[in-house]
Amino acid sequence: MAVLLAGCINIIMADSAYGQLLDTFTRGESFSSPFGKRKKVTLPDQSTVILNSNTTLWLDRKFDRQNRSVRIAGDALFNIKKNSKLFIIHSPHMIVTTTGAIAKVNAYPEVAGEETLLLKGKLKVIKNYYSTLDHEPYFLKEGDMVMMNKDIDLAEKETFDTKELNVWIEDRFVVKNISLNDLVNKLKNWFNVEIQVKGEVPGNLRYSGIFDHASLQDILGGVGKVWNFRYQAHQNIILLKF
Repeated sequence: MAVLLAGCINIIMADSAYGQLLDTFTRGESFSSPFGKRKKVTLPDQSTVILNSNTTLWLDRKFDRQNRSVRIAGDALFNIKKNSKLFIIHSPHMIVTTTGAIAKVNAYPEVAGEETLLLKGKLKVIKNYYSTLDHEPYFLKEGDMVMMNKDIDLAEKETFDTKELNVWIEDRFVVKNISLNDLVNKLKNWFNVEIQVKGEVPGNLRYSGIFDHASLQDILGGVGKVWNFRYQAHQNIILLKF
C-alpha cells in the first residue's frame, strides 16, 4: 500500500511539474512562414530560427527579459545563442531545453509524431505530459535524435545523418537523374508537405537540377516545364496533374 501511494505521489508531482512548465508560457509576438516557403527570423536574444513551410513560432511575452521560452507549431531549425538563461521549446507533445544548440524540431499539431534532431550542442527532451510508459528525459548529443508518437505513447532515441541536415540548412536543393517517386519523397521531406499525383504519368521520367534558396513553387514550376505537369496547392497538400 505504501509503495502504491508513493507511486501515485510521484505521478502527481510529475504531472504538476509538467503543468507548471506549460502554464508559465504566455503567448506574445509570433512569426509565421507561408506555405511552400521558408522564413528566417532573428529573436531578441540573437538566436535565429528558420521556419519551414506552414510553420508558426510564438515567443513568450517575457522572452529575453525573464525567460527564453517559445512555442512551435510546424517545422523549424533553431540556432540558439548560448546564454545562461535556459532556452525552452514547447511543441504540441514535447518540451526541449538547452542553453545553446543547433537543432531541428518537427512538430505539427495535427500529427501524432514529432522529432527533434541535434546538430550541435546538447539538448534535454521530455514529453509534455506524464507518461506511465516512459516519462524519463532524453539527453541528446550531436548527431542524436528523438522520435515520438503520442497516439501510442512511444519515444525512441536514435542517430541520424548530419550531412543531410547541413544540406537542408544550406538551402541547396540538388537532384540528379531523379525519378518522379524519388522527387516527390524528397520534396515531402524538404518542405514537410503532402504531394499527390494524378493523371497519366509518362514512363522513364528523369530530372537533374540545382535550386538555391528556392521555394516549393519555384521547384515545381521548373520541373513542371520539363515534365509537362501542372500543380495546385490546397492547405498543406500539393496536387500534381499530368
